[in-house]
Amino acid sequence: MDTSAPYAQLLERGETLVLSDRDVARLLSPAACIEQQAVAFREFSAGRAPIAPRVRLGVTAGAAGSFMPGWAPGVDGFGCKVLTRYLGNRERGLPTVLATMILLDPATGFPVACLSATYLTNARTAAAAALGVRVLRRADAVTVGVYGSGAVARLCVEALAHVMLISTVTIYSPSPSHRETAALELTEQLGRPVTAVSSADGPAVADVVIAATTSSRPVLDAAWLRRGSTVVSVASRPDVVELPVEALAANTLVVDSREAALGEAGELLAGLAAGAFGPDVIRAELGDILLGRAAGRTSDDEICLFKSNGLAVQDLVTARAVVEAALREDAGVRISLQNGRTTC
Repeated sequence: MDTSAPYAQLLERGETLVLSDRDVARLLSPAACIEQQAVAFREFSAGRAPIAPRVRLGVTAGAAGSFMPGWAPGVDGFGCKVLTRYLGNRERGLPTVLATMILLDPATGFPVACLSATYLTNARTAAAAALGVRVLRRADAVTVGVYGSGAVARLCVEALAHVMLISTVTIYSPSPSHRETAALELTEQLGRPVTAVSSADGPAVADVVIAATTSSRPVLDAAWLRRGSTVVSVASRPDVVELPVEALAANTLVVDSREAALGEAGELLAGLAAGAFGPDVIRAELGDILLGRAAGRTSDDEICLFKSNGLAVQDLVTARAVVEAALREDAGVRISLQNGRTTC
């Protein structure tokens, strides 16, 4: 049978590997995840990863799901992620955002793995942000400003520590308790100062600015940004607008996917609708810069923005690496979908 080598042992036994969120978090290192995103973006921009557009379905008010299928032949990645957002889960004691990843063997279509992808999604989002900073930042960038205090915002700071020497971090969130808690936890994790601030303009003056929120209005003013800064927004819904249209129109904009950015990014949709700019506002895809086919930062004075919407190929590359690590360590639980056998 012509199968992908890492999956051979699962296919021989007819087993599907199941990994919990805790398994994934243990097996996925931030440094490795950043390199996985570089592979994913290169494969995508080179045209070697045909992914379908994200399918969004509303279920009820406050409940929706999105489906992200993809096929990345260059890395034998084939599968689909299902992500749900149920606001009512807060009252049920469940996470509002949940994600599940199904990996299939490209040669047979057999479901080789089922992973909780909640942590995976957050981690690969943060790793992509860090990769964007590595590619676009000034060489002397040392200060970080963060908008948001949730899991993704915190992981972004952790990932940044792998691509730059951080001197200080400033974090802002509308909730005082949330930003204070995030600052305390990140200070302990990083071993360097992370300061919570009560003024929204505080993080914007940093060398590197990260926006990881669900805000429907810009979290910063374009005039607050310093020349030479690098700004990253990781919001991935049309109704989320983290950055002001003026910032996109006046500065260098890089995206993960032109098609996705023009069809899903709230900031670009707002700017296009207002006639503030056209599709050519996008300088390049990050993958094209990594492939040496487009320029990133061209001067120390330039303000560079990276808008990351999230692509299925990122999930495929990251999930495949996690499964390979799990097989090496004999982690997770194996089940047989054919006869119900379960092995640990």
